[in-house]
Amino acid sequence: MKKQKGIIAMSYLLIAVVFISLTYTSASAATQGKHLFILSGQSNMAKMNHSKDFSPIVEKKFGKKNVIVVKVAKSGQPIRRWHKEWKKPEGRLVSVSTRGEAGDIYKELIDTVKADTKGETLQTITFCWLQGEADGMKGNDNNAYYEKSLKAVIAQLRADLGRDDINVIIARISPFSNGVPAWDRIRTMLVKVAG
Repeated sequence: MKKQKGIIAMSYLLIAVVFISLTYTSASAATQGKHLFILSGQSNMAKMNHSKDFSPIVEKKFGKKNVIVVKVAKSGQPIRRWHKEWKKPEGRLVSVSTRGEAGDIYKELIDTVKADTKGETLQTITFCWLQGEADGMKGNDNNAYYEKSLKAVIAQLRADLGRDDINVIIARISPFSNGVPAWDRIRTMLVKVAG
């Protein structure tokens, strides 16, 4: 069952990548610069072999020399580890996971992106997000703040890279909620932010 969830989530992500890749016109190909794809999130993103399952799709579209793929993903982690200014809402539990600090995974991500793109001109930037399971687990009462946190993650990425034109692809977590209302709320929020 666990493997099936991952397959479903990754299928949606790959379909989205193919779609966004095909929407670039030949006119934009005349513009100088590389296409940066940033992959981040938790379990299913962490398990993905992007060299096999992701990079070939975008490299076929843009050319291998014209693509940079950066992946920083950690299994089982809540969104607070990507949100630099996340604060514990008063009277709420910290999270299902107490490891790590607010924004520490994001810091690793942005540091890696900046190192891998140093001296490069970027024509496009696409942020692919696959996360939410940890925040949708039973007992985690921070899920009400998920939408606000995800918007903050996207905003801080745009600010740190100095680009307002970052494409954002959000993969919705699987529908296998096992009757946990928070899980379904996270799915709804992911769609809302993507819309």
